[in-house]
Amino acid sequence: MAVIYGLFDPRKPFWLWEVRYIGQTVSTPEHRFAQHMWDAARDDDRDTYVLRWMRSLLRDNVRPHMQVLERCDNDDRNWRECAW
Repeated sequence: MAVIYGLFDPRKPFWLWEVRYIGQTVSTPEHRFAQHMWDAARDDDRDTYVLRWMRSLLRDNVRPHMQVLERCDNDDRNWRECAW
């Protein structure tokens, strides 16, 4: 079983939240969220969209909100992620 999830910026009011990142995991959502947070907190040369965004949240002492969007079979996870 795979999980498709979205990361949202909680600095806006809830009704204005828009998804900032869509991802997938075959692990638990909590474990994948912890990986994202660890990657964003590291001081390395990786410069991806999601890391820049998450680092801007961390500078404001804010954590992104993760929401499970869908659970699907492992074989379907790539196209389901793209569909979202």
